[in-house]
Amino acid sequence: MLHGPASWVVDIALAKNFRITESKKLQIRADAFNALNHVNLNDPDNGLLSATFGKILSAGAARTGQIGARFTF
Repeated sequence: MLHGPASWVVDIALAKNFRITESKKLQIRADAFNALNHVNLNDPDNGLLSATFGKILSAGAARTGQIGARFTF
């Protein structure tokens, strides 16, 4: 049995709500995924006959972000 390295991410979201009228609202939002850009390594190669058996060949996703707006009426 092979065990891969531990992984952790920090996701952050900031949002601001604006009231346009009594029944209409606008939300502006910014999200950051893996905000600290910590390297999360994938599991090692588990093919017994592979030349790269037990080696970690790749990492997970890097920091990403998105912005959005939501209009509620």
